[in-house]
Amino acid sequence: MRESGFLPAFDYFWNSWASAVPDILFIGCGSATSWITKKLFQNKGGLHNRVTGRIYLAPFSLGECEEFFKSRNIEMTRYQMAECYMIFGGIPFYMNLFQRDKSFTQNVDRLCFADKAPLQYEFEELYRSLFKTPDRHIAIVTALSKKRTGLSRTEGTGLGAGTRLSCFAGAI
Repeated sequence: MRESGFLPAFDYFWNSWASAVPDILFIGCGSATSWITKKLFQNKGGLHNRVTGRIYLAPFSLGECEEFFKSRNIEMTRYQMAECYMIFGGIPFYMNLFQRDKSFTQNVDRLCFADKAPLQYEFEELYRSLFKTPDRHIAIVTALSKKRTGLSRTEGTGLGAGTRLSCFAGAI
């Protein structure tokens, strides 16, 4: 949405018409919390002080993940539960994609690696939404994924010793 003109257009729409209509409610949500904070909560224009309430959603804890899967009759060992948490981070959206008739391994394969997997492009999409110049970050994570031990700053990434990394896109 950078430079799209969306925010000024929404500001105008909201203040010229929608805010006066009692059955219209705007709910802003997403994972780019720094963008939401800067552009909506700390808005210096016509959307200033228009927030009625905030709901902070955190990922499930490991125990809540276990409860979630039990409630859906999806069986996993504690070890698989820990692996699941490391892969999906306790995010209910991802966990809701699990199918009870598949094993843990089958679910991970189906969600991440199979042809047309629902999460096939999640890695790149996430990095492209978080960073102005995601290619360097992607190179680092990709290099780390190929080696069982740590890496030097330049090893396997193609980045020079003095290469700077971008800030989060939403924080700018």
